[in-house]
Order: sequence, then C-alpha cells, then structure tokens
Amino acid sequence: MREKVYAYITRNKGLKSELLLFTQRNSPESGVQIPGGSLDTGEDKEVGILREVREETGLTDFASIHYLGELTHWSDYMQEEQKRYFFQLKYKLECPDTFEYEVQGGGVDEGLIFDYEWIQLEEVPILKDARDSMLHLLG
Repeated sequence: MREKVYAYITRNKGLKSELLLFTQRNSPESGVQIPGGSLDTGEDKEVGILREVREETGLTDFASIHYLGELTHWSDYMQEEQKRYFFQLKYKLECPDTFEYEVQGGGVDEGLIFDYEWIQLEEVPILKDARDSMLHLLG
C-alpha cells in the first residue's frame, strides 16, 4: 500500500486562521489541493512531509509541526488504496497572500506550476480526493 503525507499549512492573520491551498496551473480538473505526496521507501513521516512541502511550496520555516493522524483511503483518482498521514505545519514568517511556485525535487510533478492562496479556515472549499478529511482537527 502506498504511503502518502499531506500538509495543512496554517498561519494566523489578525484574529483569523488561514490554510494554504493550491491549484495546478493549466490543469483546472486537478481541483483545489494541499501540499503532499508519497513517502520514499523507509522515509520517516515527518522527514517526508517537510521534504514534500519544500519541493512543492519552497517554504521551510515553521513554528510547529503537529501530527494529526492517519487513515486508509481508496483513491479513485489514483485507483489505489493509500495510507495517508496528515500534519499541521504552522508557518511563522511573512508570506504573500498569493504566490506561484515551480515544483522541485525530481518527482513526477517537477516543473509544474502551483498557484497558492491563503484561505480563511471557515471558507476552505472541498479538497480534491478527500484530502480535507482531517481539517476538523486543526488547532
């Protein structure tokens, strides 16, 4: 079973909490997503989520990293069963409200452009492939 890690990257802006979401440029059918991807063989979950976030967002400075939990999910999109590990990463630096990032790291997504936007938690839309299943645990 493929193991996946997903990041709910949050920040506080004023009295509101926001979540970092992206869409894939030139691929609207990919939907609204959060950073994440597959663990490398034998890779620690926390090491893997930090690697995936760095490759997909360029962000590296977090005030905290909190493991939220895991679940097994059948991905219709990938046509496979996955074990998913979810983390909350609280971003501590200033960051534009919107930005673009070219994916790094040598994986299948390398070179894709992701368009990012911070969204207030109460306004987060449904995320692709049930990746919103642990949003209710954000603190």
